[in-house]
Amino acid sequence: MSTRDALWAYRDRFGDAFGRTYFRRFGAGVASSVGLGTYFGEPTPEVDDAYRAVVRLALASGVNHLDTAVNYRCGRSERVVGEALREAVADDVVDREAVVVATKGGFLPFDGERPDDPARYVRERFVDRGL
Repeated sequence: MSTRDALWAYRDRFGDAFGRTYFRRFGAGVASSVGLGTYFGEPTPEVDDAYRAVVRLALASGVNHLDTAVNYRCGRSERVVGEALREAVADDVVDREAVVVATKGGFLPFDGERPDDPARYVRERFVDRGL
């Protein structure tokens, strides 16, 4: 979870690199006015790797607002954002409390990849189980 002190410290580490309105008030803290969305792309390992690299680059470059959701790329976007954020924290790229992660509920996607037969997937996973 983000904290006021960590959000302001993240902003301060960039000094005058950005215009004075680039970081915007977010509750008691601040968040970058540019965020990184993770909606687009196929649910593949190659796209996972690309997102992992871009999340890390964004965090190192002044973007501390990450947008994801369970239904983005069959749930893979949330997983990759979590992995990339953990790696960036472990490597001292960013303090976890300096990052705002926006996620959403909603419809449940396929898990990890699209099945060859979506109707069969729904029938076996939900209908046949009485859900």
